Amino acid sequence: MILVARHHLAHPVLRQLQPFRGAVLPHVLSGLVAPGDVGKTTLQLTQAVKLAIGRALLRLRVHQRCKVLVISLEDDRAELHRRLLAICWHHGIVKAELRGWLYCG
Repeated sequence: MILVARHHLAHPVLRQLQPFRGAVLPHVLSGLVAPGDVGKTTLQLTQAVKLAIGRALLRLRVHQRCKVLVISLEDDRAELHRRLLAICWHHGIVKAELRGWLYCG
Protein backbone atom coordinates (compact mmCIF):
# COMPACT_ATOMS: atom_id res chain seq x y z
CA MET A 1 0.00 0.00 0.00
CA ILE A 2 1.21 3.48 -0.82
CA LEU A 3 0.01 6.36 1.33
CA VAL A 4 0.67 9.86 0.04
CA ALA A 5 -0.27 12.82 2.23
CA ARG A 6 0.00 16.35 0.97
CA HIS A 7 0.70 18.72 3.84
CA HIS A 8 0.57 22.45 3.29
CA LEU A 9 3.09 23.15 6.03
CA ALA A 10 6.57 24.12 4.95
CA HIS A 11 7.84 25.01 8.42
CA PRO A 12 11.62 24.54 8.76
CA VAL A 13 11.19 22.63 12.03
CA LEU A 14 9.20 19.91 10.25
CA ARG A 15 12.10 19.27 7.89
CA GLN A 16 14.37 18.58 10.87
CA LEU A 17 12.09 16.12 12.66
CA GLN A 18 13.21 12.53 12.73
CA PRO A 19 10.46 10.08 11.80
CA PHE A 20 8.95 8.30 14.79
CA ARG A 21 6.62 5.35 15.21
CA GLY A 22 3.20 6.00 13.67
CA ALA A 23 4.18 9.31 12.06
CA VAL A 24 3.49 10.53 8.57
CA LEU A 25 5.77 13.47 7.84
CA PRO A 26 5.44 15.83 4.89
CA HIS A 27 7.58 15.03 1.86
CA VAL A 28 8.89 11.80 3.42
CA LEU A 29 8.35 8.40 1.80
CA SER A 30 8.21 5.63 4.38
CA GLY A 31 7.20 2.02 4.58
CA LEU A 32 5.62 -0.35 7.08
CA VAL A 33 7.12 -3.83 7.31
CA ALA A 34 5.71 -6.72 9.35
CA PRO A 35 4.69 -10.36 8.91
CA GLY A 36 1.45 -11.08 7.09
CA ASP A 37 -1.95 -10.83 8.78
CA VAL A 38 -0.97 -8.46 11.61
CA GLY A 39 -2.96 -5.39 10.50
CA LYS A 40 -0.58 -3.31 8.36
CA THR A 41 -3.31 -2.35 5.89
CA THR A 42 -5.78 -1.50 8.64
CA LEU A 43 -3.20 0.69 10.37
CA GLN A 44 -2.28 2.50 7.14
CA LEU A 45 -5.93 3.05 6.19
CA THR A 46 -6.69 4.36 9.69
CA GLN A 47 -3.75 6.76 9.34
CA ALA A 48 -5.10 7.89 5.96
CA VAL A 49 -8.55 8.56 7.44
CA LYS A 50 -6.99 10.36 10.42
CA LEU A 51 -5.06 12.72 8.14
CA ALA A 52 -8.06 13.29 5.87
CA ILE A 53 -10.41 14.28 8.72
CA GLY A 54 -7.76 16.15 10.70
CA ARG A 55 -8.58 14.45 14.02
CA ALA A 56 -6.55 12.18 16.25
CA LEU A 57 -7.30 8.47 15.94
CA LEU A 58 -5.28 5.73 17.64
CA ARG A 59 -3.97 8.37 20.08
CA LEU A 60 -1.78 9.96 17.39
CA ARG A 61 -2.11 13.72 17.00
CA VAL A 62 -2.81 15.37 13.65
CA HIS A 63 -1.03 18.68 13.18
CA GLN A 64 -2.89 19.65 10.01
CA ARG A 65 -5.67 18.15 7.91
CA CYS A 66 -4.43 17.16 4.47
CA LYS A 67 -5.53 15.47 1.27
CA VAL A 68 -4.59 11.80 1.09
CA LEU A 69 -4.19 9.40 -1.81
CA VAL A 70 -4.26 5.68 -1.01
CA ILE A 71 -2.97 3.25 -3.63
CA SER A 72 -3.44 -0.42 -2.81
CA LEU A 73 -1.65 -3.04 -4.87
CA GLU A 74 -3.15 -5.90 -2.84
CA ASP A 75 -6.86 -5.22 -2.44
CA ASP A 76 -9.35 -4.37 -5.14
CA ARG A 77 -11.46 -1.22 -4.97
CA ALA A 78 -14.45 -2.97 -3.34
CA GLU A 79 -12.29 -4.45 -0.55
CA LEU A 80 -10.57 -1.11 0.02
CA HIS A 81 -13.94 0.64 0.37
CA ARG A 82 -15.23 -2.12 2.68
CA ARG A 83 -12.21 -1.65 4.96
CA LEU A 84 -12.56 2.14 4.92
CA LEU A 85 -16.26 1.90 5.79
CA ALA A 86 -15.43 -0.41 8.71
CA ILE A 87 -12.81 2.06 10.00
CA CYS A 88 -15.26 4.95 9.68
CA TRP A 89 -18.01 2.99 11.45
CA HIS A 90 -15.66 2.01 14.29
CA HIS A 91 -14.51 5.61 14.85
CA GLY A 92 -17.90 7.27 14.26
CA ILE A 93 -16.86 9.08 11.07
CA VAL A 94 -19.40 9.95 8.38
CA LYS A 95 -18.45 9.65 4.70
CA ALA A 96 -19.10 13.35 4.11
CA GLU A 97 -16.09 14.20 6.31
CA LEU A 98 -13.80 12.43 3.83
CA ARG A 99 -15.28 13.87 0.64
CA GLY A 100 -12.62 15.88 -1.17
CA TRP A 101 -9.90 14.81 1.27
CA LEU A 102 -9.42 11.04 0.81
CA TYR A 103 -8.86 9.51 -2.61
CA CYS A 104 -8.38 5.84 -3.47
CA GLY A 105 -6.58 4.65 -6.57
